[in-house]
Amino acid sequence: MNRKYLQSSNVSAVRYQPFTGLLEIAFHDGQVYQYFKVPAKLYSDMMHASSHGNFFNYNIRRQFTYRKLG
Repeated sequence: MNRKYLQSSNVSAVRYQPFTGLLEIAFHDGQVYQYFKVPAKLYSDMMHASSHGNFFNYNIRRQFTYRKLG
């Protein structure tokens, strides 16, 4: 799972594992969360969104089971 760094005011980087749907999101404030069973299409849409942070807030945050790593 390679980390992809983003040009975003909120999201620093993401990692995604398509076989399990594990999406890891690192924020600029140092917090890291893992979201479970995120569909590949949703991840792809986020990566192509004009605002990664807005897409995350409206389509992923509070929509999937997650755990905080740091």
